[in-house]
This record gives sequence, C-alpha cells and structure tokens, in this order.
Amino acid sequence: MTDTALAQAYALYAQGQLEAARDQAHLHLQTNPNDTEALYLLGGIAFALGDAPKAEHTFQAVLDHGMETAEIWFNLAEAQAAQGKGNQAISAFQKTLALDANFHAAHQRLGFYLAQSGQFVQALEHLHKAFFLKPEAATANNLGAAFQKAERLGEAEAWYRQAISLDPEHAKAHDNLGGLLQLEGRLSEAIACHEQAIALDPAFASARINLANAFLAEGRITGAVSVLRWALMMDKLSRTASQNHLMCLCYDETVDEESLYREHRRFGDYQEKRITPLPLPARPKALPSPLRLGFVSPDFRRHSVAYFLEPLLAGLDPARVRVFLYADVPNPDEVTERLKGHAHAWCDLQGLSDEQAARRVRQDNIDILIDLAGHTAGNRMGLFVLAPAPIQATWLGYPATTGLSRIGWRLTDAIADPEGKADELHTEKLVRLNGFLCYRPDEAAPEPAPPPALANGFITFGSFNALAKLSERDLGLMARLLKTVPQSRLLLKARPLADAGVKARLIERMTHHGIDPDRVELLGRTADSSGHLALYSRIDIALDPVHYNGTATTAEALWMGVPVVTLQGQRHAARVGASILTRAGLPHLIAKDEEAYVALAAQLASDLPALAIARQTQRQKISASPFLDAKAFAQDFTQAMEKIWAAP
Repeated sequence: MTDTALAQAYALYAQGQLEAARDQAHLHLQTNPNDTEALYLLGGIAFALGDAPKAEHTFQAVLDHGMETAEIWFNLAEAQAAQGKGNQAISAFQKTLALDANFHAAHQRLGFYLAQSGQFVQALEHLHKAFFLKPEAATANNLGAAFQKAERLGEAEAWYRQAISLDPEHAKAHDNLGGLLQLEGRLSEAIACHEQAIALDPAFASARINLANAFLAEGRITGAVSVLRWALMMDKLSRTASQNHLMCLCYDETVDEESLYREHRRFGDYQEKRITPLPLPARPKALPSPLRLGFVSPDFRRHSVAYFLEPLLAGLDPARVRVFLYADVPNPDEVTERLKGHAHAWCDLQGLSDEQAARRVRQDNIDILIDLAGHTAGNRMGLFVLAPAPIQATWLGYPATTGLSRIGWRLTDAIADPEGKADELHTEKLVRLNGFLCYRPDEAAPEPAPPPALANGFITFGSFNALAKLSERDLGLMARLLKTVPQSRLLLKARPLADAGVKARLIERMTHHGIDPDRVELLGRTADSSGHLALYSRIDIALDPVHYNGTATTAEALWMGVPVVTLQGQRHAARVGASILTRAGLPHLIAKDEEAYVALAAQLASDLPALAIARQTQRQKISASPFLDAKAFAQDFTQAMEKIWAAP
C-alpha cells in the first residue's frame, strides 16, 4: 500500500474518524477505480456508520472484482443480516466457512440465523463447532437460545447456566435464562434472573420488557406497566416495548376505554409516520373470484387462536375464497399440519423481514390481508404498517383496536362491540358478524364427568384462566361468592401456580379480600391437553374473569359440561363471554352486574340436580348451536369479506 490517500484513509479509520476516512478512500478511488482494497475499506466504513445497504453493495463489488476471502464473505453476511436478509446472510456465512472451516465467528453467527429460521439441527451443529473452537459465554448463550427455540428446554437451561458460569456478568444469558424459566412457570426464579440482568446492565431495555412479561404472567399488572414505561423511556423506538405496554393496559382494570384507545392510537400514529407504505396496489372494481384472503399469525399451532380459526378454514367455499396462510411458527405441530391442509398456499415467514414478507404478500396478489395477533407475542404489525394488500383487517387474536389506520376493518359482533361507542374507540371500521367466534373442540377432550359436588358434598367454583386476568375485582367477587355459598371451595389453575412464590403472593392477595386459604386449591400446568381438560371434572361452576374474559378457556369449560358464569361489561374484553354464551345457546349464564354475577353463581350452586343435567346435556346442546356451526360461520365470514371489498 503506497498511495498516500489510502494510507491516510486507513489511519483515520483506525482513529475512529470515519467520515474523513471515507473521503480519503474515495479520493484514492478517483485514480484507482478498481482497487479492491479501497473498496473493502469503504464497505467497512459504511457498516461502521450504520449504512448496511451501502456496505452490502460495496462488499459485493469487492467480490465481483475477484477479491474473495472468508473475511469478505463474513462481512457481507453481517451487512445482509443487519437489513433483515436472513436467508441471504445464511448463504454468505456458509461461503465464509467453505473458505475457512475454522472461522469461529462465522459458525456462531450462522448458527444463530439458522436457529432464527427454524433450522435447528444445522444451527446446533454450527454453534457446537463454535463453542469447540472457542468456549466463550456468548456462544453458550446462543446454544441455549437455539435449544429453547427447538423446545428442548432442559438443554437450553444447561447452556444458559454454562454461559453464566463462564461469565457471571453476561447480562443476556441471565435474561435469557429468566425467559426460559418463565416458560416453565418458574416465575420467582425468572424475575430474579431478569432483575440480575438489569443490575448488570441498567440500559438493557429488553431485560426490562422480559421482567414486565414475568410480572404480567403472575398478574402483577401495575408492576408490569411501570417496568415497561421505564423500557420505553430508555428505547423510545422499541416496537416490542410499545406493544407489550399496550397489551398490559388491556389487562389493567384501572385504565378506562378512552385511555386505552388513545394509547393504541398514539402507537399507530407513530409507526405510520415512521414507515412509508408500499405503493397502493391496483384494485379491480369487480369482486375477484375467488377472493384471495391472507391470514397472518404466529399461532398456526396448538393455540387458542387455532381453535377458532380452523372451523372457518374448514367451512370456506374454495369456489368463493382462496386461503393463503402466512406463518411465523417456530415449532409446527399436528395442528399446523391440519391448517396447512385447508390452505391454497402456505408461506413460512420465519427469518423474513417485514419488507420481505410484504413483498411476498404483494406477489401473491392478496385481496384482503387479515391479522390474527394484534399486539400479542410474535405479531407482524410491521408488515401491516407497510400495507401490502389493498384491504387489511384484524380479527380474533386481540381484544382492542390495533391503532393502525392502515388496518381498515375489524371483525367482531354486536354483543362483543355494540354499535355506538365501540365504533368511536377503534381506528378500524367495525364489521359485525352474527357471532365473531366459532369453536373446534379439542379432539383429546374426555367425556364430561358428573359434577364433583355429588361426591364431595360441597360446591367447587373454578377458573383456569391466566393469572393476568385475575384482577382485584375478581378476587373480591370470589370472596363474596364463597361467603354466600357455605362450605364452597375455589380451584384455580394456571401455569405459574407451579411456583411456590407465586402461590404465596396470590394467597396473600386473596387473604386481603377475606378468602380463607384453606378453601382454595391452586394447581400448575398439566403435561398435556387431555389431562388439562380432565381437571374440569373437579369443578362444578366456572367463573369468567370480569375485566378480561376467557375465550378458549370458556369454550373448553362449556365443552366439558361446566357452566360458565360471566358478567357482561362495557368493553370488548369484558363482553366476549356474553358473545360466546349467546352463540352457544346459554344466555341464562350472563349477568348484567356484580350483584347478579354472585347471585347467579350462587343460584346454580343451590341446584345440584340441574348441574348434573347440564353436565350430561351441555355438550350436545353446544354441538347443535351456532357456536360450532362451521359452515354457517364461514358463509357469514365470506359475505362480510365481500361487503368489505365492495365498500367505498
């Protein structure tokens, strides 16, 4: 290297004076336009300045000029990865290793992106190789993450702990271990891990988000909201923090409807100011035949969303509707395979950026793109902000507005969202079906058992809903009910209740409301769905949370012959129970206020013969109701889609 300008460029680059280094490198190229060494330096400068597209273009130019090394391919891969081009990055990392099989960082990064795309066997192979070459905490942490994504949780925990053993101050490993423990319902340990990660790195916004999720899972809503506000102050651009905050507000019984709407609208306005939509696709005036519907979800698997989506897909007329499923499912299961069978096309979004996913939707010529997740985990709101389809809608997976004006429609019904105020509290136009839910019972469900009170001699009330739904108002109503019905007991089941600390804190809350702990039984997660459903044989009457109703939990209780008492509230999340019970032909189980809620549950408890009859006949009644009529629901849904298309 003899050129003065290039020598100065290298010196300035080493000193961190990136713009000046770039200028000198360009000066050198004016007289040496094909100097690959200068081009390579420019690529490194562009990447250091945060211009990944320019870096990618420059590194590719170096390769096109015939200069090929493992390091160049590695840097090209990193530039592609920084832009969300996961598949291209994987290919470039593989070319890196073809030139240097012992390139430790390439093994580590390739393993990471293979795991992100769901290729777990290959991911683990490369991560193990990276750890063999250089046994460091970062690689052990990535191995833990890959095993976790593959749902091999025991091995994941071991690798996270290995990372912490190698580097006790590795904040990411502490945080990841906390996330894993949360999945297993070990919330007290999880919270301690997240707090340790924050103590090690107070600027670690993601750890605060995960701590908030652990608080939410335990039902500590106020704590979750507070932690998320801290995360948002630290990283105002974090879409994850914003969406978790919105989700927490849905559970917060102190937040009124107008405030909830304003927060969602604020999120939507901010995102739509930052992200320019794709050019509006051409839209024919005539109704397409068949209409091409795209459904986007991370929950095309054994999940509550699938219990209500599958009946629709099974009932749709392929002559009128063609179904495209856009899936972000890291671990497909037998439900995934069934859903695939109902689709004209299946697109795996794993590893695709929002921009790449949007281009795929545009290529598929989707007429109406439907979100099924809202702001829940794994959503693709970023895809919908890009507006790749001429019409976009949301349905099923979220209990409030998305806040996005680019999602034009929301599917609901007149019970869950009565006309009037509900319309004012949505950025979407509300389309009211005859009922917005249709249920497919779990094939593993056992036959309903007789009410346990016949053998016990006392009534057992119960709820199998998430602890986040169990508000102070619910505990107060449960206390009133237990006082009203002598000798009655309460059975609560939720994944975190396997944790002794969570149990103790919940019992403390209950005691504050006057509930005798000796009249309460708390159960954690069961191993499979059949075992979970069999536990309904232990409760006589199910209590629907009043602020945020159950959905799949309500449906499964009814299917197991258990009456579910619900209180019809003022907002969607507090009216889903009323919608389900009406569709299921059981409107007598709907209460209009708290007094009626307690009185209704007590009245049911006083009539054991009626409970026994319900246990014998309720499944048959529901089977014949609109709640399980997939064909009629699909017809109603299709007509709604056609009306949306025709709307001005």
